[in-house]
Amino acid sequence: MVPLIRRLAFALSILLTSFASAADVELKASWTKGPEHWLVHIQVDRAGFSIASNSPAFENERLIQVTDAVTHQPVPFRLRHLKQRMARAIDLAFPQLQRPMSVSVNLAGIVVVDQNGRRAGYQQSLTVRAPVTSDRPIVQPSSSPLNPHNWRTAAAPPVSPRPSVAASVAPLVGGGAPPEDLGGGLEVGEGAPAPEPEIPQFPFPPPQASASDEIPRELLVAEKTGPKLKDVDAVLSRAFAKCGYGEKSFYAVPDGFAMASRLEQINDDGSFNANRWSLQTAAMKSFSIESYLHALFQTRAGHFRVVVFVVTNHPFQQTDVKVNSDEAKSWVRKGLNQLPKKIGDRDFTDDYTCTVLVYEFKSLGGGEAKFVEPSEITGHTHLEKSGLLGALSRTR
Repeated sequence: MVPLIRRLAFALSILLTSFASAADVELKASWTKGPEHWLVHIQVDRAGFSIASNSPAFENERLIQVTDAVTHQPVPFRLRHLKQRMARAIDLAFPQLQRPMSVSVNLAGIVVVDQNGRRAGYQQSLTVRAPVTSDRPIVQPSSSPLNPHNWRTAAAPPVSPRPSVAASVAPLVGGGAPPEDLGGGLEVGEGAPAPEPEIPQFPFPPPQASASDEIPRELLVAEKTGPKLKDVDAVLSRAFAKCGYGEKSFYAVPDGFAMASRLEQINDDGSFNANRWSLQTAAMKSFSIESYLHALFQTRAGHFRVVVFVVTNHPFQQTDVKVNSDEAKSWVRKGLNQLPKKIGDRDFTDDYTCTVLVYEFKSLGGGEAKFVEPSEITGHTHLEKSGLLGALSRTR
């Protein structure tokens, strides 16, 4: 009886030891520069353990989630992994990022196993800090909700690989990213071209709109051969000008752009009135966009509208996020004044669509305007009453 108990105790101790070791697997992650894109390299940091090739995430990468560690918004990526039965590491490629940023990664969709195929426990959430390679102040690029799925890799010029930077390196306050190596080239003003500005990102998928519609392709490029996104911009911009929209802002969306109008006051039927662009508001101690909008809504009751055109080849579904007047402020004022060349030179292929999103607000004259959900009129009616549909028809 005693030998039997000893054998059972010995077997149980081996089982518990094996379970404990299998449950204590650490994953390490770091930013590294691939041939085309920045990568987050994720590795099993224990000998004898690997990532199984039948991990559910390899069939459905949506099971892996990547978010901005500061704003907690989704960040687009593509999963790269080796095809062998088991591998020690996987890579997450980020075609959208020109520089790394601090991100949170949830790896619930992968399976870690030992050499005998037994599953092991591991921490599913990792924080990968933006590496710091310089003492200079660095500004982290703005991050917006982008669709992390169905991403099309854009062609990029070859870049010499850089060494991996450990994820444990502390970031600058507010996050940071390594500066580009400027080398010994000409200074701006001495014959070198001015650097392109950071392209602000429009929320993608877009927030819930009050109304929407799709612009027919023939109104944008008609029979034009080999149209580019800049051709679509030209048509939309001419329509804006004809309809009196003096200001507009450009933003990037996956493989395309968004163009936002200025805020305008409208009638209940979507038409505009004599006070469309009026700046007559309550007196302000100092000017700012926030104080302007507050004074505008405080003084004038009525309906207000921001029109956003989204041109992309990525199907999207509007999110449940509701827009407020502060976001309207950022769309109207925080974008670029023209479409960047690297976006405009993209081909406007048949899989692209142009969607108009109308964000409508209603003010009773007592303060901040309320988002209208949904609009009492359709997106098509908004286009007609604003004059944009007729202007698009005449710009072909």
